[in-house]
Amino acid sequence: IYSSYLGGNSTDSAKDVAVDANGNIYVTGYTYSTSFPGGGSGNAGYNDIFVTKINAAGTAVLYTTLIGGSGSDEPGGIAVNSSGSKIWLTGSTTSNNLPTLNAFQASSGGSGDAFVMQFNSSGALAFSSYYGGSFSDAGEDIALDSTGNAHIAGSIWGGFFAKINGQTYQNEYERMVSGQDATGYGIALDSQNNIYITGKIRSDSWPTVNPVQSICGSFDSWTCSDDAFMVKLPPTGDDLLFSTYLGGSAANGGSGTDIGRAIAVDTSGNI
Repeated sequence: IYSSYLGGNSTDSAKDVAVDANGNIYVTGYTYSTSFPGGGSGNAGYNDIFVTKINAAGTAVLYTTLIGGSGSDEPGGIAVNSSGSKIWLTGSTTSNNLPTLNAFQASSGGSGDAFVMQFNSSGALAFSSYYGGSFSDAGEDIALDSTGNAHIAGSIWGGFFAKINGQTYQNEYERMVSGQDATGYGIALDSQNNIYITGKIRSDSWPTVNPVQSICGSFDSWTCSDDAFMVKLPPTGDDLLFSTYLGGSAANGGSGTDIGRAIAVDTSGNI
């Protein structure tokens, strides 16, 4: 229907996309450019985050917001409410001076942190917070529930998921997904606000519930290789309604790597 480049005078990479009820498109990624369409000049550090709104016809950039600190800043996922008045973002940063606003964590916790942000309908920053401790942390994806709360999946020295109140910007809960070396890469919610997460896991003790695959797909030196996983949780995030490995074994006895990167749910609850 349409196709376009989007970039400035250096390297630009898009990471995720969302659409509001009017068909406007919201693209996020990171840029090395000192000029970017709709955003003027920028780039405070190694690479910075951009959020670009494009009209439904695909003919015009309505705005671009550039944000970042002195280190490397990269988004993982973007979500927008139906009216386009609240644009949510999560990702990872090595900056110790990332702009924060109404933050529940105002400063960096370690060498690399997750972050969560919200922008208003004009692309102005309404909320920004670090999210992480002393290890390396990253927010990989974000989704909104029916009341506008934000749900994040990622890695905080292992897989984690969290809920941020969409009105108060407070961290309502943070929970780990059991198992060694787990990362959540994709998150989605259904109409009942059940939570679905996919990612990768390296463990022979992943907690499965009614699984389509109850054990890891292949072993490498007596441990499981990376497999995809999928879990379904209730809105409170405190139970496993469904959990499974998803992965195969490599040929000739070698390890096989399988990773879940994104997830979606239809109106019938199919995943």
